[in-house]
Amino acid sequence: MNTSCASKIVAFSQSPFASIPELDLSSIRDWAPVLETLAQIPGATSICASSNGRVRLKMLGGYCQPVLHSELLTDHGWAALCQILDPGAPDLATEEHGRECGREVGSQRFRVARVRYMHGQELTLRILRSQVPTPEELLLPPQLVKRILELPDGLIVFAGRTGHGKTTSIAALAGLCARSNPVPVRVITVEDPVEYLHYDEPNGSTFTQREIGSQAKGFAEALRQALRMDPDILVIGEIRDSITAEIALEASLTGHKVFTTSHGGNVIEAMQRLHDLTPKVGTLGVGALAQAFRACVAQRLLRVNAKSAIVPIHEILTSDDSVASKIRGYKFFSLRQDMEAGKEAGMQTFTQAAESRGAQGLLPRDFCRQYALYLGGESTFNPASLPGTSTGPA
Repeated sequence: MNTSCASKIVAFSQSPFASIPELDLSSIRDWAPVLETLAQIPGATSICASSNGRVRLKMLGGYCQPVLHSELLTDHGWAALCQILDPGAPDLATEEHGRECGREVGSQRFRVARVRYMHGQELTLRILRSQVPTPEELLLPPQLVKRILELPDGLIVFAGRTGHGKTTSIAALAGLCARSNPVPVRVITVEDPVEYLHYDEPNGSTFTQREIGSQAKGFAEALRQALRMDPDILVIGEIRDSITAEIALEASLTGHKVFTTSHGGNVIEAMQRLHDLTPKVGTLGVGALAQAFRACVAQRLLRVNAKSAIVPIHEILTSDDSVASKIRGYKFFSLRQDMEAGKEAGMQTFTQAAESRGAQGLLPRDFCRQYALYLGGESTFNPASLPGTSTGPA
């Protein structure tokens, strides 16, 4: 990377909401230091580049900052970028519409998505932390963390929209479970793609991580193989179909602690989705989900304005007799009552979680009150009307 490019990127990193003028990426032959530097810019979440020359940096809260202005990324520059990110297949095959993978560039790890679109191809590099964060760093509720650590087995689900930290939270908890267990445990992850890299722990606990596509054909096959590898903890990137759901439930019911994710926006949506994917006939039967279920955590990231910190809130449902009965009876909407009344068991709704963050001083109380009304359908959330705010939830 030439000195001019480096100085302009550094200047941008000190002012994350201002664009870089006249950065000529077409002259760059080694993309590694460029990508590493861009990934360190405060507030950056992803780098987006297209074969037609557009390069942008996605910031927290949805801001897209141009990295390239008057100069367009040349064909050579695009080829060099693809080569470093996908060296085994620098171009998409004719029959391919897209590809995903995890990739390390220098000391920085990215989740790479490459797709075709109307005007060519596009690469999106989700910026990942080099180290797995701790539950404390992620502000996960201590009572929830304690409960999960004490669970010997069962199904634990994290739900939420894309980009709201489901995978990060599971990585933190799986790592803590491995470090904290009195005896060494074996953790096997099946992900598409692998985002966070885990390493064997000093207490003897081990990690085996497998990526769909590069190391396994699909979730179902990889999970069947994983169960033959004698795991104690199983991390499933996502339950996408009934076969994967069946294997996950079988594992949960046979002494394994199973972490997985769902794209439901809240606990009720996530539980309904899981129920719909659960086989209703065969060896498991309709009560399998109720029997295997231990906890569902829906997560949202909130920010008051463009320059404020991101604060997570969590909707939490944990298992007890009442919850199990409602899951069996498909009475998911009434689970809200359990969450509202289950504070002693560590349960809470998003409304209660927002109010709690306000009481902790992590979010302005006026913001939390408005957000609580919005969640309850009593108002249209308009944080711009609050003093010192400019944008809503991330």
